[in-house]
Amino acid sequence: MAQLKANLVSVYVVREGQRGIELLLLQRPQDYTFPGDWQAVHGHIEEGETAWQAALREVREETALQPRRWFRLFEVETFYNPENDTVYLVPTFMAEADRQAQCELSPGHRSHVWRLLPEARAQCAWETLRSSIDALTVATEKWPHAGAGLMELDLDALQRRQASSGGER
Repeated sequence: MAQLKANLVSVYVVREGQRGIELLLLQRPQDYTFPGDWQAVHGHIEEGETAWQAALREVREETALQPRRWFRLFEVETFYNPENDTVYLVPTFMAEADRQAQCELSPGHRSHVWRLLPEARAQCAWETLRSSIDALTVATEKWPHAGAGLMELDLDALQRRQASSGGER
């Protein structure tokens, strides 16, 4: 019987560009998993970490960006890996970066680009990413106001709640 895991996160880092919302895409190096693929920020949830904490850490580790606003995207990515017979449920987030922010890549990526959402969608090979970009397109129609499918996160409140509960989920 297939396993079910929820130990990954996806973060779609956006910024306001001159022609609309731009999405940060990261390209995998040739000697890594999924060589040459363009993707959003992805990573594992570490032991004792919440999904939103993993999202914050992964953005810092993979891009060195410090987004000014964070959102939960209601879209939950799913995929099946036949190699370990596992179905993955992946919480998704959107983070808004400053327009002038500089991206510093981790060794897990060889290049980055900022693309308008339709261009980013066309550049991604994975249907899960394209589906999340579709959800982002709808959710950012009236930007800077969060639209359908987005909920802004109050990270300070989440951190206080996490601290007061002793780190328990």
